Amino acid sequence: MSLNNRIKSFFWKIDDSNRGVIYRESYKPFVNHPLNFEDLRVNEAVGYHNKKWDHNEIAIKVENGLVEPQYAYVIEGLRTINGVSIRTRNNLPSPLPTLKAKLFSSCQKLDKAIVIDGSMGINYFHFLSDVLHKIYLFEEHISIDYPLLIGKQVFNKPFVQFLIKETDLRKYNWMPIEEPMLIKELYVARPLPYKKEYWVKTKQLFVQNNKPIGKKKALFVNRTGTRRISNLAVIKPILNEFQIEEFDPGKLNMREQAEVFNGATHIIGIHGAGLANVMFCNYEHTKVLELCSNNRIGTQYYWLCAALGINWNMLLGGVAEADQSFELDPAEFRKTLEKLFAS
Repeated sequence: MSLNNRIKSFFWKIDDSNRGVIYRESYKPFVNHPLNFEDLRVNEAVGYHNKKWDHNEIAIKVENGLVEPQYAYVIEGLRTINGVSIRTRNNLPSPLPTLKAKLFSSCQKLDKAIVIDGSMGINYFHFLSDVLHKIYLFEEHISIDYPLLIGKQVFNKPFVQFLIKETDLRKYNWMPIEEPMLIKELYVARPLPYKKEYWVKTKQLFVQNNKPIGKKKALFVNRTGTRRISNLAVIKPILNEFQIEEFDPGKLNMREQAEVFNGATHIIGIHGAGLANVMFCNYEHTKVLELCSNNRIGTQYYWLCAALGINWNMLLGGVAEADQSFELDPAEFRKTLEKLFAS
């Protein structure tokens, strides 16, 4: 641990008492799901995570909380961080802005506000699963008629700007966090990331009625940079053979992405944020095949598809390299596609 991180760990205290609870829920929603995938490694990985992880939801009210600008953590007193507001305990904010705000009243002051996010939402998937759902949670328990506080780097992301300008979310007062903010009545939450009702609400911002399902429309959700298929040149002819359209969601806005995904019958995609768009699909009539390295098996999109009732399967490739890229076995990929389209 660096000297800077040791200083932060020494300075901050974390309060996990969950005072001021408005609502709380904790359970393992997937623990009893049957796992009958052909690849036993997928069964093992998914089963392990289904049993290991509790899915928690909590909403609280904090009196006289200070929202620090780095991660939007909520500070009570001089040195205490409210545990509900923490994204990861490996990243703690610098004490100096908070000390300055507390000792010299160098901060913005509001009567009421809701903390939405500091930095987690720079990732598309995490904004949809861990940030946006806070609004839906609070809608069930309080009237949202005061500012929604959000970190500047998240606020400025194009997909966030699209959501808050081009959808019904424009009705809220979105306020970027420019400096420490002292709030008399502050609402903080950690929502369930895989609650079907929340994902359906986001889908309905763009899709009110599913497209009629006609002929096969298969999409390959590609990635560049990290976590890509290193032998893609060998895989592309197979995509062409099965008439699978290569698709980059990042080139379209969210409304256009929703339109494309809602008309798809098959989604083949590398594990990554782009697969969050399966929420726009016609759940009963879409099949998802996720591609992943064999030593970094993620379960996020299994959980999402399971919650939404989407037919999901995973094909494992080789061992991930340093940049998380991996190879696919062409013969195994072709065989898996044959089964995918035959069923």
